[in-house]
Amino acid sequence: MIRKNIHFRLLLTLVAGLFFTLAMPTAAYAQRDASDNVQRFSNPHVEAAYTSELGEMAIESVTVGNGKTQVVVAYTASQNHGDISVTLSKGTTLSTASGAQYNITEWGVMRSNGTTNRVALNEKYTVKPGESFRFYMNFPQLPDGTESISISENAKGGFYWNGILLIKNIETTMKQMTKEVADYVEFIEDVYEQEIVHIEMDLLHTTKSVYRTLSSGWTYQILAFGDYRMADIDIKVYLKTGNTWELQKSDTDTEKSALVTIEPSASGEYRIDISCYRFKPGYSVGHYGLIIFHE
Repeated sequence: MIRKNIHFRLLLTLVAGLFFTLAMPTAAYAQRDASDNVQRFSNPHVEAAYTSELGEMAIESVTVGNGKTQVVVAYTASQNHGDISVTLSKGTTLSTASGAQYNITEWGVMRSNGTTNRVALNEKYTVKPGESFRFYMNFPQLPDGTESISISENAKGGFYWNGILLIKNIETTMKQMTKEVADYVEFIEDVYEQEIVHIEMDLLHTTKSVYRTLSSGWTYQILAFGDYRMADIDIKVYLKTGNTWELQKSDTDTEKSALVTIEPSASGEYRIDISCYRFKPGYSVGHYGLIIFHE
């Protein structure tokens, strides 16, 4: 069962990627300045990313116009390390879905007092533990109509963001969530050959609790996933014992989807807590989907 669960997690990633490729996603708030034909996309949805265990990085905005594409990143250094060096290499590239590729031309640090300090490529910028700041990356201007880009640093320990969506935002995403649920249902039933016993979708601000009877003798998998506003969604499963709730399983991944497997030792009432541990910058609520299934 462990191998099957790992197999499902890998295929789950592929299904999610396929969904965002095929569906009409709605991911970023776009502003256009008609005077200079500049477009700014705030808090764009990112399909997949790897940044660093030394801190948290999130794309705050992408601005296209005036001969350049500027990507602004919010960075918070880890509290668990000493001084950290941030370096952007000359190998940092931006690519489009059509295959066009652009090299970074400039990067720098944006300070809270409004000043901007340019930093040379391959030069180290040192930050203190827990320090938060913003930095920008400049690339050549994207062609009109570009809806998806990816950024990667081709260096040891480098980062990447794949599938940064540059399209107008629709604040309500339930229509999008229903399409995503339909894709998961088709995958779970037809490919993974499991039986779905519960589905729900709702808004999530802090924590939502779902109560369900789980039976011994079955192996359940519980999947929760958030929309583009969520960066890290978590699941905790509790068993009611007398008047108390005892934690049985929890998700520890730092992703916008969570998956736990549980084999109840006894049939009984279980509480499933779904929470968003971290929203993307600028958001405090989003839609989630929950699917419970077994063999």
